[in-house]
Amino acid sequence: MRRFLYVVIFLLLVIGGMLVHGYWHSYTHSFFQAYIYLDDRDNFDGQALFLNAKGEELAKGTVIGKYHYIKILHPELGDCNDIGDGNYSELAKITRDECFKKYTAWISSWAGNVSSVSLNIEDCIIHKKQIITSRRNNGWYLWWFPSVHVFGKPYSYYISQIKVQRKECR
Repeated sequence: MRRFLYVVIFLLLVIGGMLVHGYWHSYTHSFFQAYIYLDDRDNFDGQALFLNAKGEELAKGTVIGKYHYIKILHPELGDCNDIGDGNYSELAKITRDECFKKYTAWISSWAGNVSSVSLNIEDCIIHKKQIITSRRNNGWYLWWFPSVHVFGKPYSYYISQIKVQRKECR
């Protein structure tokens, strides 16, 4: 009976440790998805600057209007897509993986503080447009599932939709 109790306690500690690790990883590694819509056009390019409540710069991004998306750029690493030689060799993969870990950890350090964005889109300039960013952190308790294609490591997701009307442009 005592041995059974030890096994149960051990299993509970292992499962608890896995859950804590999953939550920790999702809290410290994130994605930031920003979508942008202009009311008068569908294809546009430009730059974005994400700011906190004090107006301090948190991150820069490139507006890809064709997809209504803002690609967030790490100050030193970019977005990790250009790292490696493109042939997916083992060395290039390791470099991309290391970049991705740093990139997602960096996003976690600022994404929750975004309150506005400044945009420079072709002939439209907007300073400190207030935005709302939502955070999702679901699935962290399933990270241990033995298939990377199904779940993999858990991440938080910050999502922001920016709608720009022509009258807001300078």
